[in-house]
Amino acid sequence: MEEEDKENQEQLRFFPLPIDAAYCLKCKQGFDPLYETRKLYYLQDCLHMFCKKCLAKQMNGTFLKKMGNIQCMECSLPMHECDYKKIMGDKRFEKLSQEVIRLMFKIVIC
Repeated sequence: MEEEDKENQEQLRFFPLPIDAAYCLKCKQGFDPLYETRKLYYLQDCLHMFCKKCLAKQMNGTFLKKMGNIQCMECSLPMHECDYKKIMGDKRFEKLSQEVIRLMFKIVIC
């Protein structure tokens, strides 16, 4: 019996969330997959899951620095335009894309 308890404790150490819980790979916050799916996002290519808050922080903080070439925080595959638009919205994406073009081609607006 004691050995069984040790084994269960060991499993809980590796699986602190219920098996059916979903969690962000960046901040490790757990979400109920039945009620909190709007807070999570799967990247299109690699299907790694992050909370929208972590993705928005990454995108808003690095989009211009990386000239719009943001990669998955887990596997480094590039994100797609649809990933950007779903997280930051169409207007914000268009605005940042235009700024990237200005930076790439050194366009000065007078």
